[in-house]
Amino acid sequence: MPIASYMTVALIPVLAGIGIILGGGWSWLVPVIIFGVFPLIEHWFEGSEENVDLSLEREREESPVARLILVSLLPLQVICVIGLIWRADQLLLWELIGLIIGVGTVQGALGINGAHELGHRADNVSRSMARLMLVFSMYPHFMAEHNKGHHTRVGTPDDPATANRGQSVYSFWCQSLIGGFLSAWNFEREQLKRCHGAAWFLKNQMLNNTIGSIMLLCLSGLLGGIVAAVAYLLANIVGVLLLETVNYLQHYGLLRKREEDGSFERVGPTHTWVSNRPLSRVLLFDLPRHPDHHMHAGRHFSNLQHTSESPQLPTGYPGLTLIALVPPLFMPLMEARLDAF
Repeated sequence: MPIASYMTVALIPVLAGIGIILGGGWSWLVPVIIFGVFPLIEHWFEGSEENVDLSLEREREESPVARLILVSLLPLQVICVIGLIWRADQLLLWELIGLIIGVGTVQGALGINGAHELGHRADNVSRSMARLMLVFSMYPHFMAEHNKGHHTRVGTPDDPATANRGQSVYSFWCQSLIGGFLSAWNFEREQLKRCHGAAWFLKNQMLNNTIGSIMLLCLSGLLGGIVAAVAYLLANIVGVLLLETVNYLQHYGLLRKREEDGSFERVGPTHTWVSNRPLSRVLLFDLPRHPDHHMHAGRHFSNLQHTSESPQLPTGYPGLTLIALVPPLFMPLMEARLDAF
């Protein structure tokens, strides 16, 4: 897929921005297009299984377009957040709900998922940018838990971000949110102990990031009033739940086998669901090609490979996110695929 196609991710903040400026029915642009029109399109287009020639891997990773996409994420996120705070008390309730969903989608797709991509980069600038994006998304623990915990424990009972077969998305939200937050704090505490520090030392990134998120929430209230603060909080909740629903879809019912020595088998292509639906790919930095991400965590989003051994999701992420919210629809659909796999 051409690198320029990933610039489509800017469509989400652009749609949210139009809703912020114009209000009225325009405030519902993001939910209508992303969760209404796009699922219908993806239902008919399965996408290509073609892979990028890995001899071009470095060239694509260092492409000015790829760099521009990642550098633009934080400004786009911040602009949408400021716009929501500015407009919150000027809108009718039904308009505000549309904007909360829209900006919440920006927070999930750009703020958290963009931070996910940047958090896997080796340079300090990218990782610092990822932490700041997560602070703005009020999801401060994600990078620590994802990089240190999820990638190590995926597909095991110890991973809060792996959904069990038959588990509803609502149960999974509680499991992943609580378990991930506690796990991240534990990782930070153990790291500080190894550095001869204390859990509450000033270098505790979890503490600093959490305080930063709380301060931003308070600042939104000071600048825009109580309505703005509530709208900002709810938008972040929408973003977090969207991200966690994607987590739910990616690993639902797929577990690693335990070896004779008690350890778990190596992470492979059969431990994550794959999807090649084109809109999901370009809007989420090829996150639907998730098996390759788990096998090569540092691989740039534009180079992720299709893995033919992996089980395939029935449709793209936007449509399946809606289906997951209705367990009587989601369970039979996924159980049939698990049985076939």
